[in-house]
Amino acid sequence: AFSGGSNSAPQSAVDFTRPYYKIINRLSANFALTADMCLGLLAGDIKRKEMLSGRLADIHAHLFIASAILKFFEHSKKTEAERLHAQLAIEKSLYTAQEAFYDLFANFPVGVAAGMVKFICFPFGRSLKKPSDQLKQQVANSMMEDNAFRQVLKKHVYYNTNENDVTGRMESTFNLLLE
Repeated sequence: AFSGGSNSAPQSAVDFTRPYYKIINRLSANFALTADMCLGLLAGDIKRKEMLSGRLADIHAHLFIASAILKFFEHSKKTEAERLHAQLAIEKSLYTAQEAFYDLFANFPVGVAAGMVKFICFPFGRSLKKPSDQLKQQVANSMMEDNAFRQVLKKHVYYNTNENDVTGRMESTFNLLLE
C-alpha cells in the first residue's frame, strides 16, 4: 500500500522486530510487482539479461535473509548483544535489497516502465539507510566481550584455542585479553 506496507507481523513479534516485518512486507510486494514487470515486458529475454535476473535474485535472497534473522532472534534469549547483531544484519540486508531494486530500475531496458514501477515502489525515494557506524561500533564492542551470544555463535563455527594453530590464535589471544 502507499502507506508503507502491511502492518501484519507474527504474533511472536516483539517491539524490536515488528517494524522490520513491515519493511519486509513492503519490499516483498515491491518485489512481486517488479518481477511481474520484468517477466511481462521481457518474457523469455529475462534469461539473457543476466544482470537483471541477478538483481531480482539478490532482492529475493536478502528478503529471505532478513526473515531468517528475525526468526533466529525470536527464538533467542533476546539479549542486548543479540538485538544489536540482529539490527545490524537486518539493516544491512534490507538496505542491500533496496539498492538492488534501484540498480534494476536504472538498468532496465524499458525506461518508462521502470520509472513507473520505481515510483509505485518507492514514491518518496530511498527510505532505508546503511547501518550507522555507531551501530557497527556497538556490535564490535559486544564481540569483544565474552557474552552468551558470542558463545552461541561459537557453536556454529570451527575454532580452537591452540596458539600454534592459525585458526586458534585469535581465540587464544581473545582469552588472554580477558584475563
